[in-house]
Amino acid sequence: MNDYIDFCSYVETSNKAQTPDELFECLDSYSSQLGLNRVLFSLMTDHPSINQQAGHGVVRSYPEDWMAYYFEKGYENIDPVRRYVTSWYDGPFFWDQLEHVYRLSKKEKQVLDEAREAGLLDGIAVPLHGLGGEVAGMGFASSDGGVELDKNKLSLINAMAHQFNLVYRSIISQGKDTRISVPRITHREKEVLNWVATGKSNWEIAKILSVSEHTVDFHLRNIFRKLQVNSRITAVVKAIRLNLITPF
Repeated sequence: MNDYIDFCSYVETSNKAQTPDELFECLDSYSSQLGLNRVLFSLMTDHPSINQQAGHGVVRSYPEDWMAYYFEKGYENIDPVRRYVTSWYDGPFFWDQLEHVYRLSKKEKQVLDEAREAGLLDGIAVPLHGLGGEVAGMGFASSDGGVELDKNKLSLINAMAHQFNLVYRSIISQGKDTRISVPRITHREKEVLNWVATGKSNWEIAKILSVSEHTVDFHLRNIFRKLQVNSRITAVVKAIRLNLITPF
């Protein structure tokens, strides 16, 4: 297990994928290097923007016997991870922390317990909120356990999931309109994006660029509009994908 992966290498490799299966193989390969060898991608809501209906485990490497049992028991309707992914929260979280956030019912606790018994250990979920209320989600887990993740690795997993979602949407949309619109962003907007990519807050970026925090917020709102995204991490990932920025 590697301590880290080369995110730029992951972006370059995933961008070459021609099918959802090829894209998933790329993600699975890189996440396995972090000890997370079980991955699942779901469309939590219908996605009219790419003409796709909601589906749990659209692509996955979760144990098939667990997935069959999960569907048979109707766990889609009571899984607390799914409930939290579709809530307002917009960052990665550990499955285990749900008991500290919600008052889980006996059935909800049972879903998490049985998932662990099925070999899904150290579970992490990444909500992927899009425009128009579209929500997807990514689940990561280990079949061996013992995965230690610090704040930086969790941010890396978050970025990997967002990159996957962007490329997945692009692949599914092929044949409808293969043109990729590359927006024009200003030099200052590129500076802001590059500092966002390093994890700097708006306040920190304002100090670095000698501008007000309001000005940084103004630039970010313009960036979101131009890139058609609604989060900082998605803006950075999409900008890298479109070769608009090269992180420091």
